[in-house]
Amino acid sequence: MSELEDELERLLDGMTIALAELEKHSQTAAQAEVAYKVKYAQRVLASTEKTVSMKEHDATVACERELWERAVSERLERLAREKLQAFRSSMDAIRSLMVQARSI
Repeated sequence: MSELEDELERLLDGMTIALAELEKHSQTAAQAEVAYKVKYAQRVLASTEKTVSMKEHDATVACERELWERAVSERLERLAREKLQAFRSSMDAIRSLMVQARSI
């Protein structure tokens, strides 16, 4: 039982770190999204193209870096969420083992 409790403690520590990482990545993703949307809107408004479609294409090309940063930050946030979920699943498995060990 002590080994299971030690493992649960280790997972809890890892989960705490994973939660902090998720918070950081979530904030970065939000900042990247805002930066992209603001620059995109500014470029659409400043575009001299005639059609809306051409204005949007022009703005997308001009915002390549912001779009890239947004995509990367969203993926890092998703990865952090998956990591946190893996810790939760592992903790649930350990808890189940602890219940079984008590009943024996």
